Amino acid sequence: MLTGGVGSVGTTLVGVILLGLIFNVLNFENGKGVIDLSSYWQTVIRGAILLIVVLLQNRLARRRLIGSP
Repeated sequence: MLTGGVGSVGTTLVGVILLGLIFNVLNFENGKGVIDLSSYWQTVIRGAILLIVVLLQNRLARRRLIGSP
């Protein structure tokens, strides 16, 4: 979280592996010609994924704080 929080090496490792897999899929499929994306759109997709993760994390943290489902 941007405001602090609790983390662990395991969850950090899982996050890094997932981001690495997503980014590699974009690069490798571009090389095969399956998905023809410019580097600009690859960067936009990466930014959108990171934004979605931050928003989901914020929503989950708010639920835990309030205690509502």
